Amino acid sequence: MELEYNSFHYTFTKLNVMEQFNLSRKLLPMLSGMQNAVISGASETEAFDKMANAISAMSDEDSKNCINGFLKSIKRKTENGIFPLIVDGNIMYNDIDLASMLFLVFKSMQFNLSDFFGSLPRLLQDAGLKQNEQ
Repeated sequence: MELEYNSFHYTFTKLNVMEQFNLSRKLLPMLSGMQNAVISGASETEAFDKMANAISAMSDEDSKNCINGFLKSIKRKTENGIFPLIVDGNIMYNDIDLASMLFLVFKSMQFNLSDFFGSLPRLLQDAGLKQNEQ
């Protein structure tokens, strides 16, 4: 996937399946809380509160691993070539602020995990049908 953001060109690559699994495992409490809020008809504020509570409950190490995990799938095109956004846990560009970092993390999360979360309802339904057949 490619994206133009704040006048910079970014390229996203797929994380390997184990990296996707580990990141999705860490994010399930947050995503589940948001989904439950939306399903129950909660307001955007209530859904945001669920997400904020789940994020704040993550350990510093887990949140750092999630952010770094998603950022490592991103490269930035410069006049000198295409380079990783993050190296050894350090963002390589000083012009990336908090809002930009979170936007790029979110886009990487969408790109890397949308197949899984899009398929999850069908997979759960299939698993339930198979269990009922036994």
